[in-house]
Amino acid sequence: MPLSSSFASPSSGGTGSSSGASPACAAGFRQAPLLSVPKGATAVVAADLDGDGHLDLGVGNGLQGSVSVFLGAGDGTFTSPTDHLVGSYPGSLLALDVNDDAFTDLVTANHDSGTVSVLLGTGTGTFQAAVHSTAAPGTRAVAAGLVNADTQPDLVVTGDTVPGGGVGVLLGNGDGTFQAVSMQSSNSPAWLALSDLDRNGTRDLLVASANGGANLAAMAGNGDGTFQAAVTVSLAFAPAALLALDANGDDKPDVAVADYAGSRVGVLLGNGNRTFGAAALYATGTFPGALASGDLDGDGVTDVAVTSYFTYDAGEISIGNVRVLHGVGDGTFQTPSAWVPVNFPSALAAGDLDGDGRLDLAVTSYANDATGTAAGAVLVLLGCTP
Repeated sequence: MPLSSSFASPSSGGTGSSSGASPACAAGFRQAPLLSVPKGATAVVAADLDGDGHLDLGVGNGLQGSVSVFLGAGDGTFTSPTDHLVGSYPGSLLALDVNDDAFTDLVTANHDSGTVSVLLGTGTGTFQAAVHSTAAPGTRAVAAGLVNADTQPDLVVTGDTVPGGGVGVLLGNGDGTFQAVSMQSSNSPAWLALSDLDRNGTRDLLVASANGGANLAAMAGNGDGTFQAAVTVSLAFAPAALLALDANGDDKPDVAVADYAGSRVGVLLGNGNRTFGAAALYATGTFPGALASGDLDGDGVTDVAVTSYFTYDAGEISIGNVRVLHGVGDGTFQTPSAWVPVNFPSALAAGDLDGDGRLDLAVTSYANDATGTAAGAVLVLLGCTP
């Protein structure tokens, strides 16, 4: 089924579509023009890459080993892309200023080459050739933050190769280069988040991996670029994605985790001391795999968007989707009653893409057809009130 501006809800029992210049608002979104990328889109980030005050998009193309950059016009539309080579199979993508020149740069985690690639921005939406650094075997994800005592951004990566993976730290030199990776653990995690879990002013680390059992691991930061031994947070499922957020407004970091096999999202409220309450579970579509958070409906409360890669029912594979768990404000969420169909959604990014003060979503489609053989795409979903 091709991507369209068709929104479906379980109560309707079908799909309603809109055509013409002004797509209808349904499920809290209206669709902007589709963006084309090669097959194998694996990551997306929304950031101002050319300094004009409008959000742009960077898209990781796993099968091409490249990043496509779309410059935003500020109204939800984008230019044709420019492509930049990075390492092999970029599955995670960050936008930040790694060399303190006030220009936004891009960093990819490259799974098959076990590297990170840095694209230094020029401030005009163009980038210098990528510089690669050895990271962890099977580099799956990358996060950035100040993990030691200086003011230069550092990188933390996960490597999910078994054996040989682990958590690696690359301390920043402040010029866009990084020191040699220092491996901090060897349990082959796949997903991570950096956050001050105990509110002592030092970045801590959350990692999750099905390889090491159904658990999260909290690693306290020492403030010198190293982390303490992991303290396990048990789960009833093997996690497939990880997101740090404040779900109940108490300024204590919480965590959302996707249960790929169970078609659920678990939300664990933080106690402010690197421990968490039991996971509250919320039903999603089949095979949830990417998460994003923010106030997506404009009510001042944090929501969680989640992708379902595809639906498998009675031996038939059908289109995937994006759903929003609407936050209540006390750390609980409403189960989604509507969704946006997307073919094989692989990544999510939230940001105000059309300048109306409301958060929107950019969703990558790994392959934009029902069989998984077509080129990829980026679905731009602009927040609206039905």
